[in-house]
Amino acid sequence: MSNSIHRLWLRAWNSPTITTWGSFIAQSLSLVLVLPLLLTRFSEAEIALYYILATIWSLLMVPDFGFAPTFIRVLSYAKGGKVLPPGPDDQDNAPGSGQLNRESAAAVVSTMVALYLAIGMVLFVLLAICGPFFLRNPTTEALPSRDVWICWSAVVINGTLMFYGQIFSNYLQGMNRVALYRRWDAIFAVGTVLVNFGILLAGLGIVELVVWVYTSGGLITLLRNRYLSLRIEEGLWKQLPRPRFDRAMLRYVWPASWRSGLGVFMGNGTLQGSSLVYAKFGPPGDVATYLFSLRILMVIHQFSRAPFYSRIPQLAAAYAAGARDELLRGIRRGMMISYWTYVPPVILAGLTAPVILGWMGSRTEFASPSLWALMGGAFLIDRFSAMHIQVYSLSNRILWHIVNGVTGILFVAAAVILFPSIGIYALPAGYLAATALFYAWYAPLHSCRMLNRPFITFESRLFFPPLMLMTLYMIFAFWMDFFHG
Repeated sequence: MSNSIHRLWLRAWNSPTITTWGSFIAQSLSLVLVLPLLLTRFSEAEIALYYILATIWSLLMVPDFGFAPTFIRVLSYAKGGKVLPPGPDDQDNAPGSGQLNRESAAAVVSTMVALYLAIGMVLFVLLAICGPFFLRNPTTEALPSRDVWICWSAVVINGTLMFYGQIFSNYLQGMNRVALYRRWDAIFAVGTVLVNFGILLAGLGIVELVVWVYTSGGLITLLRNRYLSLRIEEGLWKQLPRPRFDRAMLRYVWPASWRSGLGVFMGNGTLQGSSLVYAKFGPPGDVATYLFSLRILMVIHQFSRAPFYSRIPQLAAAYAAGARDELLRGIRRGMMISYWTYVPPVILAGLTAPVILGWMGSRTEFASPSLWALMGGAFLIDRFSAMHIQVYSLSNRILWHIVNGVTGILFVAAAVILFPSIGIYALPAGYLAATALFYAWYAPLHSCRMLNRPFITFESRLFFPPLMLMTLYMIFAFWMDFFHG
């Protein structure tokens, strides 16, 4: 019995999915410990500022999302033994040796460090110049300007450090050390949440909370991941050449990177940017409600990513090694668990959050049932489509700039058209329409062709059941709002 428990413990300890879940659960402790104090002790303006900064913080990763998946993928190729960049006579999709190619990994990392350093400096300047535009709005005008600018300075400095520090995160994940990376992420997340709780319990204000939150997310995280990177792969990182642009490697990673980056900017960038635009012009109470509800949804959304996204380095290595059966099993399992860790929590939050906030005496309300259902439905279609485009990206053929570019344009157009008639509902309704009209068929069209699997056969037991459950919940939510509201 004890041996079985020990084996189960070791399996969980070394599981990328379970450790990633552990990291997100640790971060989600803030919903239990920090959020009640935040909602009852801070004013609506302070709460809105907190979530505006959180939205800007998430936008800081937009420049990285083009490079991170590309570098993680090519590092996984090197881990699988491929020679990078491929020579003129090499097949890019030829299987690797299965053993780490240290020379290829070193060339990838050297180029990655130089690229992140250059982009990080540009990002710092852009933040310092453009950021204040979004902080001058009816919400922040109710707060002392000194507090607002101290908070913003913490975001600028630590946001730049966070961006540069992704080099270590990419390296750990590309070397398939996801479990190690996420275990330490979980430990540090618990510590951060406990300090946040102590700050609020001691009666300190928004400045102290924000400075600590973003210092832990920037400087402290960078130092932790650097320490871990130095200790893996027999100290490979210590032996790397000085950061430099390897022209051959840059030519190899650049096409996939810029397509991914443009795609993320048009997708996540337009979505988060629309929230900032609404925060600038909307009533403070409505802004606080929408940004708070969106943040709750993003926690669920991020949690549901773990079963699939934590497997991407393994899937990329399986693809590089030509292990087709292993690849299909990993894709199916990751997708199925991802759907079922998204839909039930969204429904549960929609049913219980208003009651819990009322019981807490929160100064900020939760989204109405129909608004929440629209948000939840839109992100389910996004989750489905994004996983399919990730599957196709395993081939290093990138379509993110097309799928997210078209989807982003459709979203902005739909939101602008709908906003005069339905107000804030236009944001999730526009996103749902945009993803359903293009993203949701274009992405699986390419991934299913790559996998040589018919769409209906592939999805009949994967996506259709959670989609039906979410549809029933959306019908119920609209019925509650418009017939019993």
